[in-house]
Amino acid sequence: MWIVLFMLTIRMDYTILLKKIKNIQKGGCADNMKNLKKLTILHSNDLHGDFLAEKVDEKLIGGVSRLSGYINKVRNEEKNVIYAIAGDMFRGSLIDSEFQGISTIQIMNLLAPDVVTIGNHEVDYGLARLLFLEKCATFPIINANMYLNTTAYAFSNPILSRRLMGCACCSSGS
Repeated sequence: MWIVLFMLTIRMDYTILLKKIKNIQKGGCADNMKNLKKLTILHSNDLHGDFLAEKVDEKLIGGVSRLSGYINKVRNEEKNVIYAIAGDMFRGSLIDSEFQGISTIQIMNLLAPDVVTIGNHEVDYGLARLLFLEKCATFPIINANMYLNTTAYAFSNPILSRRLMGCACCSSGS
């Protein structure tokens, strides 16, 4: 069984899923239920180096500490969790601008995403800086459509594949 995770769009073969559901409804429950597995996908994007919670109507909203708490809670409660970031981690806060992404990468390392793809703001500090920041990351960064013209070098891996729940899981950077 293949589970394919695109960073911006999650696609499943619904016809196969519907056939399995219909078979379960017809009484084939015991055979099919043992093969079903639950996968929890957590996703964030457009953090833009803005990590502090904000007070709105006397309530705290957002913030990386709240995000981290939620990710850890789900990871502790569920077996099969993928946390994916769909880009635009950089550019937006004073701290991120001052340290040109290194502070953001260090915080992202603590969140420990399973896979990250590049957004348009990842190149705001220049390609050399992005290559440096990629080396500082302890998480996989993938991208399927960024090439260096002079060398035809594909920036980062376009696909990340790993086993989860006894299934092959594939992430494709877009």
